[in-house]
Amino acid sequence: MATTDLNLDESGTLTRPGPLGRAIRFIFAFLLSGLIGSPGCEMRAFHHLYSKVTGKPTKEHYCPIGPLHAIDQWEAKRMQK
Repeated sequence: MATTDLNLDESGTLTRPGPLGRAIRFIFAFLLSGLIGSPGCEMRAFHHLYSKVTGKPTKEHYCPIGPLHAIDQWEAKRMQK
């Protein structure tokens, strides 16, 4: 299961989601990461869930939002204890 930035509209054309669609996806990923304890960036939650369900590893996802990177590192240190 890979997340994508494309949607299929009613005419069959691939389009990018608008700001509302991206916000909903971010909020869902944030909540999901808290529920399943995803390490690192909240946007990695979809990949982490896929790995938990299938047992297959996925590529690492690095946080695109700079200030949150420090929080991600702090979380990673806590998970290692």
